[in-house]
Amino acid sequence: MKSQIVTHKNLNNGNPVEIHYPISDSEFINQVSEIFEQEHYKEGKVKDGVYVDLGANIGLTALYFKDCAKEYYAVEPSSQCFEALNKNTQGLNIKLFNFAIWPREKEQYLYQTSEESTGQTFFANGSKAFGRELVQCKRIDTFFEDNKIEHVDVLKIDVESSEYVILPDDSFSRVADKIDLIIGEGHFDSMTGAIPNIIPIILKDYGFETRFTDTQNMIYKFCYTQKKGDKKTYEYIMNTMFVARRKK
Repeated sequence: MKSQIVTHKNLNNGNPVEIHYPISDSEFINQVSEIFEQEHYKEGKVKDGVYVDLGANIGLTALYFKDCAKEYYAVEPSSQCFEALNKNTQGLNIKLFNFAIWPREKEQYLYQTSEESTGQTFFANGSKAFGRELVQCKRIDTFFEDNKIEHVDVLKIDVESSEYVILPDDSFSRVADKIDLIIGEGHFDSMTGAIPNIIPIILKDYGFETRFTDTQNMIYKFCYTQKKGDKKTYEYIMNTMFVARRKK
């Protein structure tokens, strides 16, 4: 387990903090930049809020929100990321859960798609997987019931394409009216063909208005080579970060 001392005005009141991580240095630096420098989750700051964090990873969003939160539930299936999450939130009023949210309660493989990272997605074929870990899954309505969660100010979700399975499911429909705001990342998934643009359509059924807040985070390129050898490249900006608020 690696660690770095991080100092930022949006982390621990500007005081240095040792952060533990099992991921690559570049992935760690990107996460620190997105969360504390670019403040991708700024709209999720709610005083004395109840937070449910799906895909808590190593706990950086938990550290970002900790001064706002009255209650914080952090869910992370990867055993390595969970170990770092536990270290990084030691002593804080944060409840940790080492499983994945999924429509069915079963065990399934979480795949590692980079040599220097950890298992983070359920969507990977053999050619893209560097390793895998069998993890337990739990339905989100069961999770809410087990923890007696009746109201959530902010649901943060970053689950590496599992949002396209979790959000449309009837298990989510049973808890959607308990949530005021959803903030997270929608992924372009080449295996399933899912794109973030479908998220506002899904969430509209539950009474949410969705907008994208980061239009430059991913550009999808389609390249075509004609028979005579001419090449054409088409670019499409993929929205990734989104905020969904319940209509008043």
